[in-house]
Amino acid sequence: MRTEHIEVIPYQATWPLAFKQIVAHLMPSIAGSFTRIEHVGSTAVPGLAAKPIIDIDIVIAQVSQLQTLITSLAKLGYYCEGELGVAQRYAFSYEPTTSALKLHHLYVCLAAAEK
Repeated sequence: MRTEHIEVIPYQATWPLAFKQIVAHLMPSIAGSFTRIEHVGSTAVPGLAAKPIIDIDIVIAQVSQLQTLITSLAKLGYYCEGELGVAQRYAFSYEPTTSALKLHHLYVCLAAAEK
């Protein structure tokens, strides 16, 4: 998914809830295959203006966990785009028109201790 028009808006109090809704959507398929899930980027900072796109990192302890997540996320309509120039950060795309969830960017990242 490529963003063609960039819009920055004032902080929205609904962003943390949107993050939780996305995580709730992911959890039944990925539970047990990651270390933690983090709301990252500017929408995670209260009071900060941001692009209205929720950024999410699924953190794994070992790169060997990646294939399990690729398979599980594919069942939800996500596809892995690879590292896209950032080592050990794997980007996932989906068709936003088919999702009732808030527009989001999803990444799987290796925990810092493993890098």
